[in-house]
Amino acid sequence: MAAEQAVLTAARAIIKVNGKAIGRLQSFRATENITRASVTGIGSLTRKEVPATLVVGSWSARFYTVDFGKITDFPGIENRNVQSTEQYKNTLTLAEIPVDIYIYKKDNPTLTGGVVTATNDTVFVVIRNCYINSRGFDLTEGQVSGTDISGEYTEPIINVV
Repeated sequence: MAAEQAVLTAARAIIKVNGKAIGRLQSFRATENITRASVTGIGSLTRKEVPATLVVGSWSARFYTVDFGKITDFPGIENRNVQSTEQYKNTLTLAEIPVDIYIYKKDNPTLTGGVVTATNDTVFVVIRNCYINSRGFDLTEGQVSGTDISGEYTEPIINVV
């Protein structure tokens, strides 16, 4: 049996959106920020409480660029397969549907003759209700072209037991 690894490495991760594995992904990051209010009271200079008032989640991803038509490469998150700029704007404002991003961890290898012939991929984390805010690409001399996309999500990431 193969030795169990304790950490998640990029080589053991699979990211899927709408059931489709995302290829040529260089990096992925999710960040949550908690906004807090200051409660002081009249006659006090110091805060007595700092209650949470808002949780904002953001995400970003970096890809190798292969085809402009697939530059976002997160299925369903943004639809640019339209016939006009007007259709794109109408689709963005009237038919935007958030997606869930699933990150899986390759686990429980099946060994046959010392070769891993299958894995049982388990959900590492789910990032729900993701929207795109920006996307861009770069061309740099002597480098592979890259695409950056980022957005927000509306639900905090939790461990569902």
